[in-house]
Amino acid sequence: MKSYKLQGVCAALLLAVLIFSGIAAAADNGPGPETTFKAPAGIRETVRQGIRVELDVVPLAAAGETAAEVREGEYATVRLKLSDANSGAPVTAMMPKVWIDLQKEFKGDKKGQPAITCADKVRGYLQGTLSFRPDIDLNSYYILTLNNDATIGVIDPIKGVAGYSQLYAMIALARPGEDWVYSRDEKTLFVTMPKAGQVAVIDTESFKVTRNIAAGDSPFRIALQPDGRYLWIGNNAEGGSSGVTVLDALSGKPAAWLPTGAGHHELAFSDDSNYAFVSNRDSGTVSVIDIQRLKRIKDIKTGDKPLSIAFSRLSKTLYVAHEGDGSVAVIDGSKFEISSRVALEPGLKALRFAPGDRWGFVINSRTRQLSVFDASSNAIAYDGEVGNEPEQISFTGEFAYIRSKKTAEVTMIALSNLGRGDKMTPLRISGGGIAPSESTIRPSLADNIVATPEGNAVLIASPADATIVYYMEGMGVPAGNFRTYGRVPRAVSIVNRQLRETTPGVYTARVRIPAGGRYDLAFLLDSPRLVQCFDFEAAANPVISKLKNSRPVDIEFIDKELRLTAGSPHKLRFRLKDSSSGQPVTGIKDLSGLASLSPTGSWRQNLAATPQDDGSYQIEFNAPRTGRYTFYFTIPSLQLKVNQLRPLDLHVR
Repeated sequence: MKSYKLQGVCAALLLAVLIFSGIAAAADNGPGPETTFKAPAGIRETVRQGIRVELDVVPLAAAGETAAEVREGEYATVRLKLSDANSGAPVTAMMPKVWIDLQKEFKGDKKGQPAITCADKVRGYLQGTLSFRPDIDLNSYYILTLNNDATIGVIDPIKGVAGYSQLYAMIALARPGEDWVYSRDEKTLFVTMPKAGQVAVIDTESFKVTRNIAAGDSPFRIALQPDGRYLWIGNNAEGGSSGVTVLDALSGKPAAWLPTGAGHHELAFSDDSNYAFVSNRDSGTVSVIDIQRLKRIKDIKTGDKPLSIAFSRLSKTLYVAHEGDGSVAVIDGSKFEISSRVALEPGLKALRFAPGDRWGFVINSRTRQLSVFDASSNAIAYDGEVGNEPEQISFTGEFAYIRSKKTAEVTMIALSNLGRGDKMTPLRISGGGIAPSESTIRPSLADNIVATPEGNAVLIASPADATIVYYMEGMGVPAGNFRTYGRVPRAVSIVNRQLRETTPGVYTARVRIPAGGRYDLAFLLDSPRLVQCFDFEAAANPVISKLKNSRPVDIEFIDKELRLTAGSPHKLRFRLKDSSSGQPVTGIKDLSGLASLSPTGSWRQNLAATPQDDGSYQIEFNAPRTGRYTFYFTIPSLQLKVNQLRPLDLHVR
């Protein structure tokens, strides 16, 4: 349909409008009357329109304990508390907007009034232009795409509003990823790489791979148990190597490797994190593991080809869907015995519970059927036909989404109708222009439909179109799409940077302080309309200062989004700046870069940089083959050795 073919920038513009609709007017009203003072223990307060707003920026040390002061390069917790000024009762569900930026010098007008007011800052932030972007945006999120070529794309949906490229970063993996999961605080992303036998650990603040951890033979499915203590990885290996690898989620150290049955493994957990359940497709069993002892205590023969499992917190029951015999085995969560079966048709593909864990959704790829059962009775309550070869189920708070292999359409089921009638009325929307089966790339195990933080929209990976479709619930057609820049998106996910209501009326976020200095924190509330700026100080970090002092120059890369092709010469451009003053450093004649094929370093080449008339430097680079290359720079005249300057990572197609 024609309306699908909007450009990504249009989708980003719509996203910005949706996220910030109605709140720009608050900025236009200016700050208005206020009572602001610094409360005890470093808390800053203001009382406006009957609402007391309290701000606290609490420093965190490396292990998570409270540190002495907020410092550059370290983490801090931003805490906003909203309460009724008279009664003290928490003010909930207000969705405050917050931006944090280093204070900058602005010249005032002739009357001595500042040129930039708090309302001006908020208005500039809402416009989303690159010239007025804060150092820390606590209202944003990033779209992540798990690609076909050992990369993860990071897309900024707001950045494109100003007409710039939306590709924020490209994360290079050692080998292609298969599945991923976040840590509980979403500051770390873990990605399985079956061909490498490893899990990549990615910092979602910097979008850099911090390390690769050995995770057994052929790691595919990965899951984090509910309490966040252990990561579980299913090893789809042959023979005696089939089983699960267990890693400590904080340290990444191996906790156990447990052999289970043969075949592909799916993972589920009891809600108290006491037990893990591992399906074994070829053995037709489910292994029960005592998490406290990290010991397999039972293998349950469940049926022919168990392909999907889910635990209901409501009924304390494990459900196992079988592709071979078409049954759903119902397993008591305390006795670990099959209590009953739900008889369906062979070809079951996926089983998931809707929010609340009452309604279980099961899809059949052969018969095109969706069956919905009630966990309170284990009886089928609804069934009906969905798309051609359905493969995945995803949820928002209001709808279930079923993605099918051989149709571009996505089927939606309204959750509000469940339990209120005898019919299930499917809705169908476009999930792209081309069916996923038209792509030559195999889909990932990870979700290809995810809900956005607003909760009323989804992102849909369309591999054959090489796009991410944006759909807002209630609309007849998608609102637009985001390009994936030549990559095929096998899955999609979201890194949420927004404030979260951790307790009634208290909104928090953990941030990394980018630099030392005094910061402005701009706060915006829509209803009642309230704009307020606070400030706080971040101290210089002596460790970082020492590194800066030992490194007289910094390197700044030009053309960060340069796309390289193997066998073709390319010009890499960059500048040198004085670490203290920030002034350009020119005329260096012995700057060179050591190019190394990552991660093995099997190919290396030393290339000299040529000074340019505009003060920049240039290296001509011709990669012999595809892969990820790292450049390490050295300047002998300044006694700067390899690894002292920031390296440059390049992905060559």
